[in-house]
Amino acid sequence: MNSGKSKFYYEVYGLDIESEIKIDEFVPIENINTDNKVNMIYSKMPANIKKSIEDNKKAFFSKEEVWFHIDEVATYRVTNGEFIEFEPCEKADPYILRVFLMCSCLGFIMIQRDIIAIHGGTIVVDNKAIILTGDRGAGKSTLTTALRLKGYQFISDDVAALEMKNNIPMVKHGFPYQKLCSSAMDKLEYDKEKYFSFMSDTEIKYLVDAHDDFIYEDTRLFALCELSVSDTAQVQIEEIKGSEKLNKLITNRYRAEFVQAMGGISPIAFKTLLQIAKSIKFYKIIRPEGQFTVDKQIELLEEKIKTLQSIN
Repeated sequence: MNSGKSKFYYEVYGLDIESEIKIDEFVPIENINTDNKVNMIYSKMPANIKKSIEDNKKAFFSKEEVWFHIDEVATYRVTNGEFIEFEPCEKADPYILRVFLMCSCLGFIMIQRDIIAIHGGTIVVDNKAIILTGDRGAGKSTLTTALRLKGYQFISDDVAALEMKNNIPMVKHGFPYQKLCSSAMDKLEYDKEKYFSFMSDTEIKYLVDAHDDFIYEDTRLFALCELSVSDTAQVQIEEIKGSEKLNKLITNRYRAEFVQAMGGISPIAFKTLLQIAKSIKFYKIIRPEGQFTVDKQIELLEEKIKTLQSIN
């Protein structure tokens, strides 16, 4: 791999990125805000990290430093909310190498900076954003894509970075691509042979270009909708109210499983979570297991979306 000193500049999740590796999926920019900059750099890992990996310790987490090793891909080190260093393994797949930079590493950067990011895709209706969140396999990307194909604009696929501006929660744009599993590609009638595929940690996924439907501006967050699977006979939707909204926000943070190991929820992050919870609607869609019910999910969600028309 070329470890030269070329520089590439991007904006994603409200972060300005200066990178030594080209990431075609990111939104390029010409001018970078040095006060907000994240540096992605090729690096040789320190001896203590290499020794830990030799001893079969593959990760370390603290607020100021996170490192992790992915066999046959790379070792990554994220420090102080500013630096992402990576040392590729020999013959590493270039796309898989970038996936961890695009997703997990930036997730850790945001935790270190006390930025709230939700695990989910975001669609935009009447200039208001709705985040579709939930556990792995709940159908976040499938529903996000189906709504996009129906004509709704989209702002992020897997991560929704949030910022409070004048007491209003805003979603920062991600990048104009979606990652879909094989079954979702089939059900949404994509020709898989026309799309780049890669092996994720659990299954084959496909990269789908969504430039035509992408929004580059910060967008007001109106609601979160948590997707879940149950033995119910039909799709249901219910509103989450009160303190449970805060609990759901905490649960659905991007890389929430590592927050405790990184020092827990900071006072700054908790204050932001509380402000967001007070400012938004929160819904839960429960769908039957083993059935493709996207059309019904959209129908129920659109009934809720109609209430957006009366909100400025």
